[in-house]
Parts: sequence; structure tokens; C-alpha cells
Amino acid sequence: MLGTAFFVMAFVDGTVFWDPALPELDKAAARRGLRPAEQGAGGACIWSSPPGSGLPTSARQASYFARQRDRWTKQYRASETEHLPDMETLIRWLEQNEPPDDGRACLVHGDYRIDNMIFAARRRS
Repeated sequence: MLGTAFFVMAFVDGTVFWDPALPELDKAAARRGLRPAEQGAGGACIWSSPPGSGLPTSARQASYFARQRDRWTKQYRASETEHLPDMETLIRWLEQNEPPDDGRACLVHGDYRIDNMIFAARRRS
């Protein structure tokens, strides 16, 4: 139906590991097949792609550091169970010592962790 949001996806043969401790893998053999360098290369491919290169983006113009600090502070406040003066000191310190925005922009995967990757079956031998 036109006017309805949708996306296209394809089957990728591989495994998603939901527990980062990888309890289902034999440490000596199967874990070697995960190739951490290739995981990093996947992230580097995203980070080195210029904004507007065809990947979906919600490009923000404000300082990356300010956005990260603001998000972290909001998450902290939402989960705060008691007042911790040291945390208040840290929040103020981060704001006062934030690096200046250099105006550069890049794509960043906001949730790049092991359970957001598919490990190809052929690589796990």
C-alpha cells in the first residue's frame, strides 16, 4: 500500500549471539572463528562512509560530545536511585571540559554490539 512505511531485507546465513559471554561456543575452537578484526572492519566501514552516501541517516549538526553527554546524563537521571554528589561533580566536569565541536560529521552506528552482528557460518570453522 502506498504511503505505508516498509523496508526490504534478505536472509543472511549466519548466527546471532545474544549473550556476549558466548556460552554456546567452545573457547578453543569456535571463538577463533569470530575474528574480532573483521568485526572492527565492519564498524570502520560505517564510520568511514561520508554522510549522505546512501545510508539511512538522521544527521545531527550539534556537537557529538554534547549529545553524548546529554544522553548519558538523561539516562543516569532516569535510573538514579539516590543522590550521589560525585556523579553531580562528574556531570559538571564533563560539561565544563567538553572538547570544542570541530564541525566534522560521520556516520556512527548507535548500537554496535555483538548481538547486532551476524556471524557468517563459513567463518566459524
